Amino acid sequence: MVDEFSDYTQKVEATNEEVSFNGGVVWHSMRESGPSGEYDAPLPPGLHISCGIANTWAYSEDCGGFEVNGACVNILHVPKSGTVFKTRVDAGPARAFGYYLPDTAMENQDPVLDAIVKAASNKPMINFEGHLVRKVPRLTARIDSIYQGSVRETLLQARVMELTALLATEVASTPSPVPKQAVYRSAVRTRDFVEANLHRVIKLDDIARATGVSIRTMTSAFREAFGESIAEFMRRRRMEEAAHILEQGGSVSEAAYHVGYTPNALSKAFKAHFHKPPGQ
Repeated sequence: MVDEFSDYTQKVEATNEEVSFNGGVVWHSMRESGPSGEYDAPLPPGLHISCGIANTWAYSEDCGGFEVNGACVNILHVPKSGTVFKTRVDAGPARAFGYYLPDTAMENQDPVLDAIVKAASNKPMINFEGHLVRKVPRLTARIDSIYQGSVRETLLQARVMELTALLATEVASTPSPVPKQAVYRSAVRTRDFVEANLHRVIKLDDIARATGVSIRTMTSAFREAFGESIAEFMRRRRMEEAAHILEQGGSVSEAAYHVGYTPNALSKAFKAHFHKPPGQ
């Protein structure tokens, strides 16, 4: 993880420092200025907790994406090796702070971190707003150079303890998205049917007939299980499939017809989702 993180921070001319903590790595990265750039950022499997201030965009087929203009806080669970975030950072200052915990170190953690791990297991990426974002400038601020050695390590570790405590409080105040088993099975059937039919136009009543539940029960169960509506999931997965086809060298028309869109409709939906046209 250290080599991979150092590699892409160098590409945006950022200074970076890291210290170990409870089987993971606390990291702090910042730059006063620098050019804009796009690059692939590989992230190792495990839990990534981070906050930062920057104008940036990132997307991964496995975890989804986000765009930030200013401060942000997020939890990300990377499910497997080889997960790559296509990343863009705009010119100017940027700073970030966070904690990486590999899957092998997630067990037997304290209750605070355990709450975050459970939240991340339900959804690969969670972005936070509100009062948490207001803490970001202080958490990402430069540490005075007079603090060195073990004292500096302790200050970085203290910051990540504060960040995880804030996040644990936030996820604990949110109703658990884990549904009852019968409801979850219904949601999984819905998800699998949508995945198998991304290439054609399907309606809610088509899904309800195929899965054997009412539209109301189906839509409620799906949101409870996966944290998004069926329409949001369908749109996101179609855009991800289209992006994959384009990355493999397919044309916009090929990508469009594969996910049930006309080329013009795909171009509009793609730009709305990824903030760039499919040709890019």
